[in-house]
Amino acid sequence: MYPPQFGERIVVGNIHGGAINVDRLERDGATYLAKGEADLFTANDAWCMPVSLKIGPDGCLYLLDWYDRYHCSQDAARDPEGVDRLKGRLYRLRYKNTPRAPKIDLASESDDQLIARLASGNIYFRETAQRILTERLGSAAAPAASVGVSPAEPGGRRNAFDEGSERSTRGRVRSPELRAKLEKLVLGTPLTPSFSPSEVERVADLSAVASAKAEGRVRRLTPKSEKDQSLVTSSATGVERKARLHALWALIGSGPLDPAFHLKALAHSDPVYRAWGVRAAGNFGNMSSAVREKVAALARDPSPEVQLQVAIASRKIKGFDALPVLSDVLAHCGQDKLIPSIAWNNLHPLLETESARFVSLILSEGRVMRVSAVAANRPGDPRGPALQRNWPPALAALSPRIVERILSAKKPEEHAVAALIRFAAERDGARAKECLSAVSSKLGAISGPVTAQLKAELKPVLQELLAHETDTPLFLSAQLLAARLGLAQVDPAAVCARFTSADQLEATRLQALDALIAFRDPALLAALPQVLSSGSPHFIRRTFAALGRVEDPKLADVILGEYPKLAPELQPLAVDLMMQREPWARKLLDAVLANKLPKGALNANHLRKILEGNDREALWAVEKAFGKIREERNPGREKVVAEMGAYLKQHIGDAHRGRNVFRNFCGQCHAIYGEGGKTGPDITANGRASFEQLLSNVFDPSLVIGPAYQVATVVTRDGRNLTGLIAEDNEQRMVVRMAGEGEETVPRNNVKYTRVSRLSMMPEGIETLLDKKDLEDLFAFLALDKPPTDPTARLIPGAPEVAKSNAPSKSASRINIEPGERRLSVRARLPGQSDSIELATYDMEPGSRPYLHPVRDALGRVVLTEDRPADHPWQHGIFTGFHRVNGFNYWKEDEGKQRFVRLLDLNEASDRVWWRALLELVAPNGIVVLEEEDTITIHAPESSDAYVIDFDLLLRAREQDVNFGRFFVGGLSVRMPWDKANPRQTHLNSNGLRGRECEQQRAAWCNVERPFGSETFGIAVFDHPANPNHPAGWRADEQGLINPNVSALGDWTLAAGQTQRFRYRLLVYRGSATREQLAKRFERFGGDSSVKAQERP
Repeated sequence: MYPPQFGERIVVGNIHGGAINVDRLERDGATYLAKGEADLFTANDAWCMPVSLKIGPDGCLYLLDWYDRYHCSQDAARDPEGVDRLKGRLYRLRYKNTPRAPKIDLASESDDQLIARLASGNIYFRETAQRILTERLGSAAAPAASVGVSPAEPGGRRNAFDEGSERSTRGRVRSPELRAKLEKLVLGTPLTPSFSPSEVERVADLSAVASAKAEGRVRRLTPKSEKDQSLVTSSATGVERKARLHALWALIGSGPLDPAFHLKALAHSDPVYRAWGVRAAGNFGNMSSAVREKVAALARDPSPEVQLQVAIASRKIKGFDALPVLSDVLAHCGQDKLIPSIAWNNLHPLLETESARFVSLILSEGRVMRVSAVAANRPGDPRGPALQRNWPPALAALSPRIVERILSAKKPEEHAVAALIRFAAERDGARAKECLSAVSSKLGAISGPVTAQLKAELKPVLQELLAHETDTPLFLSAQLLAARLGLAQVDPAAVCARFTSADQLEATRLQALDALIAFRDPALLAALPQVLSSGSPHFIRRTFAALGRVEDPKLADVILGEYPKLAPELQPLAVDLMMQREPWARKLLDAVLANKLPKGALNANHLRKILEGNDREALWAVEKAFGKIREERNPGREKVVAEMGAYLKQHIGDAHRGRNVFRNFCGQCHAIYGEGGKTGPDITANGRASFEQLLSNVFDPSLVIGPAYQVATVVTRDGRNLTGLIAEDNEQRMVVRMAGEGEETVPRNNVKYTRVSRLSMMPEGIETLLDKKDLEDLFAFLALDKPPTDPTARLIPGAPEVAKSNAPSKSASRINIEPGERRLSVRARLPGQSDSIELATYDMEPGSRPYLHPVRDALGRVVLTEDRPADHPWQHGIFTGFHRVNGFNYWKEDEGKQRFVRLLDLNEASDRVWWRALLELVAPNGIVVLEEEDTITIHAPESSDAYVIDFDLLLRAREQDVNFGRFFVGGLSVRMPWDKANPRQTHLNSNGLRGRECEQQRAAWCNVERPFGSETFGIAVFDHPANPNHPAGWRADEQGLINPNVSALGDWTLAAGQTQRFRYRLLVYRGSATREQLAKRFERFGGDSSVKAQERP
């Protein structure tokens, strides 16, 4: 009943946005990836809360609107009198003049008619017919409702539209004939509904209905025509796949499947049927030996969705040996995003008693995949022949957790740990390093006898690593663990030098820091000032997170000495660090009493934490400096809320500056518009339903606290006080998520006790921590429902109207970024214009290749790039990709994987925007071999004809050398749309060559142009003279791709820990460019139009 663009889409009620979102689902291994499309509707009423959506018999969407000013229970708890309980509403969302449905009674229909309805184009009829058929199959349908055997919950749901549902099973209990028909339907036997002459006449009536709709006349479907509509669907198209699936769900909903039929479903050519066959086996538990054997064999099924169901069912089927099945699943699931987690949830309980058996299974020849001869013989790999027996990536990724879980058992099997570490060291140095770190982290939590046995088992492994490895991260980890076990001597000065050296990778420096902490080396304190004064903010955050394990009271002296020099956003983290141990906290208080540190550095939560301790002198110091501290919520905060509300309504700040205040002050814990921390709630759509609610949440944060955000203090036996949110709590460990980069794992036997606070982690008294101007700017930013750079941003209800003066249309900036959760949208204005247009979008789907698309012309009218073209679906607008990296293909991503990790920064100026993104190249075995850092700068259009994009590409090798093999394509690439029936692309390079003559030729620059309608547009890419092997060899194909290839001239190697930079400029322009025009543009970029090709040194 809706236009075709809504077909095969999912719709979801957005309760915070008052909208119905539309998503297109794409298979992503065992799960799905949702791609957002245009909303079905967005309400103009902030109270709208679409909580439930259903398709009705008329094909329309029925929407249940909760309709309340408060979208979250904790917000409603702040104002119980303001909760509306009377205005819930129900909407019917129709397309044009869709007629209403007649009164129908599907329960009175025959089995054949209901089977025909399983192929209806309306899901209401398919699901309702499925449910009635399940009920007719017999009383076994009742327990199926609790099993949840299909997305439609067959066998368990009745629908108010179907008035005859109570009669659906009368006299029809467990019909063998019906069961046989459904089984035949599932297995592919065509079933042709019988039509009487009168039914044929009624079917013709449907064309009249269609005509009436087309003419705009409303006409109700008659009961007969509605029934025949679904019959026609089945007759005209044959028995569709959906109909067969509904038939299968009806059978599963009625109880255990017939064993012979079950085996046929498990052997079906369609993986969806096999997956449902496995799921049914798990749901019903008692299976025949033949079914159990078939399910076990499907652990190696090539389909991820089948493997997923095998992992889920492995411990639910009685008499099933789950351990080898889970091992098989992990060995064959590749780099699937979901399966390893599901398999681990089923596996880790078994490791309590069967860890040695599991390790022997994964070490066996059958669990080790062989790679191709090309990959095994790649040049320059330091591990040589060992790669001929590669390690499945899922098992490799889980190996550190397996080590940790084995050592957490009541009776650890130490020899299994040693065997696993030896196996890892032979195949995967990075995973072996993680396994050694896992052992190190457990040493303080295991008993003396276990430690002694572990030492004996690991001794030969560690000695071999220290004898054969060189100065690598694996060597450092082995050295650290050996020293802690008393098996080796370590030179602390050499380790300290690694920690302080800015030339080392951050991961290596942090590993050296862990070693210095473990050795209790006094040189660490002397080295810290240099590191804290020169390190990046990200590195300093991670350093603070590690320093909590230091036990030296003098650490506080060092941190206090460096405190004034720290960036403002790092100073709160320094205070949090000093609050972790009582001696440090005492020195912190002494500094406040001596006026060496401002009182504002300590918030109410810090002071309450001190009051919870037993240090009497510290208690006295707190009262002397701060007076009496409340241990409960301060009821006086209500007055503060009122006073600050009145003030902020009269003093309006700048929303653009407020964004920076948020990043520096709030972003440590909270996220908004896709950037910020994860400790507190994401406030993009939470806590800002109105200006009054925003005031209450900020100035009275402890009035109502959501259960997920109750702050806890974990007091450890080794003297630490860790305050944050409990991210994980089980028999083996607790994980505390703290502000900044801090996430601390505490072994369960090191937990002394845990306190849950009745107060928010967000401190009271923000009005004393920020000056008035910063508060004004912060609230101007938070009072808008979108970023201040978005011209459609509106004030939240109740916000002062004058704040609109800070809207983007008044800003002097001609270009801005609108950050989203998974993409950045760049909007810009032409000189002298007031309206902004969409210029480009940066897609940064987590775990996938990021790219720019769509990229538009300077007027924002024409999309000049193409995403996932049918001829080359791995190409995406403007993107990077590499082919032969250590022998693997990362260009097509069919072997290696290129993935977005995170944004490193995001910046705006009046005439340009820029950001840095971190990417990783992940080998088939799951190891990150290369880091890629992309800096993308988009300049505001200089005219209606052109604008510039600068692209800096920085490659950083990790722990091993990275080899780039010669190939005809690789690096930064631009893909323009291509019309195969009418190809009109053309190329021009700096040597004057055109079209296909540009292919694989060296040049300082190259472009691609084509007509779009009556106008021609182009994109030129300039290769900076400082780039290696400039001028580059170019890929310039007939489909509209241009690529300054980094590997066109031959193989090259990036040594471990080293970097290589490539700089490019892209000119996006309208019209046909001449060689002279582009040569001048190249000269502005720092080039020389007369440069000649040079041979590789």
